Amino acid sequence: KEETTEPQASSSDAATSTSSTSATPKKLGSGQGGPSQASIEVQDSESGSVHSVGSDSVKIMMGRISKQLQHVHDRLRSLPDELTCGDFFSGAGTFAKVVDVAFHAFQQAFPDAMSGKTVNHKFMCEKEHFKQQFLLTMFDGPDYADTCLFTDATTCFFAPQCARHPSRSCVMPQGPADGLLKLLLFNAGFSCKSFSKLHKDYKNLLQAIYEGNEESSSNVTFRASLEVLKKIFVTCFILENLDLQDDEEDGRGNFENIIKLLEGAGSAGFWVRAFLIKSVDYGTPQRRRRLFFVGLNKATQSEGSLDKIEQLLKGLQLSCQPPEDFMLPASHPAVLTELERKQDSNHQEQQGRGKEKDKDNADVEKDSVMIAKWKSTHMELAEKRQIAWPLAVPDDLQQCEWFQSLSFRERENVLFLLNERDSLRKAGKREVRFGDVYQSAHRVPKSSEEEIPTSLPSSKLWDLKAERLLIGSEMLHLQAIQFPEAKLRNFSSPKLINLAGNAYTATVMLALVLSTLMHLESPTPSEQEDEDDVGMLVQAVAKRQRLL
Repeated sequence: KEETTEPQASSSDAATSTSSTSATPKKLGSGQGGPSQASIEVQDSESGSVHSVGSDSVKIMMGRISKQLQHVHDRLRSLPDELTCGDFFSGAGTFAKVVDVAFHAFQQAFPDAMSGKTVNHKFMCEKEHFKQQFLLTMFDGPDYADTCLFTDATTCFFAPQCARHPSRSCVMPQGPADGLLKLLLFNAGFSCKSFSKLHKDYKNLLQAIYEGNEESSSNVTFRASLEVLKKIFVTCFILENLDLQDDEEDGRGNFENIIKLLEGAGSAGFWVRAFLIKSVDYGTPQRRRRLFFVGLNKATQSEGSLDKIEQLLKGLQLSCQPPEDFMLPASHPAVLTELERKQDSNHQEQQGRGKEKDKDNADVEKDSVMIAKWKSTHMELAEKRQIAWPLAVPDDLQQCEWFQSLSFRERENVLFLLNERDSLRKAGKREVRFGDVYQSAHRVPKSSEEEIPTSLPSSKLWDLKAERLLIGSEMLHLQAIQFPEAKLRNFSSPKLINLAGNAYTATVMLALVLSTLMHLESPTPSEQEDEDDVGMLVQAVAKRQRLL
């Protein structure tokens, strides 16, 4: 479909123009993009593989690039013949999938400019075993035969282990002996548990990361990301985290420290800008807000490119689709299979309750304390809302198999949601439709019918309208991620939900990758020759120093 209107950022939420050194994330305005409907598949004519991201997002974004940017052919021709990529903490493989989608879309739209160019995924990395198996299953074609899948980002440079090539001695090329590895794009979503509150002082953060006096997941994973920028020549990086700028001053100071560390990474340093992006502004109906750090290597790129990337990011925003467009019918085999799995699990749990005497006394006591705690919470909430506890179950839910498959605590969370929906309906206000019943009753994330709450690795998202939980493949769809259904059957719904909860929204990452590739600067042949000569000289000096 052709776009007939130019996208404009909302004036109330548009980003203010500041330099990257001010360490202020850019809030991209709400999307005013065109329609974004049924799923689009990008066909790879050579391998026959199908890449699918979200909806009509690829066609719409490519159409806008063609209209908004001049000399697109020249920009694409200037890209290296081999687009080298690598990513840490790969999860569902969203980054690799998006790079492939962008590459094949460019090939289809601009075949002459893309002639002779290839994508080379140098490495992926994932520590959890089931996620390794997911990546090996979904990225199993000839295009990924040489892509290393390292099992630990923190040991890649000195004791690497590769899940894809267990019989090989895979290494991460990092110096003159191996030939310096150069990456056009590097991606990582480092852990965020400690970064939103701790280490406001730059010196303390530096010590925590490099001296290992606090081996939290945040310090370890961020240090691993910095090691890549230090030991590999990276032209551009895209790093993701939660919004570090919370309402407390500690978050603000820590955000500035992260920017400072990224700007000083590598031999030449990076131009860095952070973008605060909402998934709902890129077509997916999810209340997800994430911080993306985009860095350009100062050795080959100019700071002005960040302004152009920001401008195109705004121009690629999409109208949001309703959740139904991403959901499966209740009669779909995958939905029925998950219901059957939950019913079997509940049956086994009921049988296990008859064997409480076989449990360790400490475990029984622990379970009793937890049950008493949530019951107390539910009683307090019911009293606050002036409703009788335990809550009455409506007739339709008494016959609902999905409702009966929930635990007693989760059922009551559904009933609290129903009570809130009915109260809002009577008041003529926007009703609640979705709620994450895994959480405690007084803090259940909830949303209206326009969007879902932010998906988390442990989410149990109940749809009041459909009277069921959303299953794992649907949660991936709501991140605009689609894989062949036959392959997804190899993984349980809870595993897929875990993947979706940790994943990037694919349309957001697609906009970032397209905006970045369109504004990378390539050196002229003479500049490249000079750079190669200097590189050879530096390697020779380094070798001489080691000999001395």
